[in-house]
Amino acid sequence: MSNDNIDNIHGNTSNSETNDILDSPITENEIQQAVSTQNNEKSSGPGQIPAEIIKAT
Repeated sequence: MSNDNIDNIHGNTSNSETNDILDSPITENEIQQAVSTQNNEKSSGPGQIPAEIIKAT
């Protein structure tokens, strides 16, 4: 979900528009953005994989 879509969710969108945004496929760019903003020396999720490992792959 792009930042534009996130802004739309917080704006004046209808439930239908919000559902369309939330149901849209996750893009490779969104994944890259999420991974790049993770803090180093931190782990998320039950696998406890450090962010550095995820960023390196």
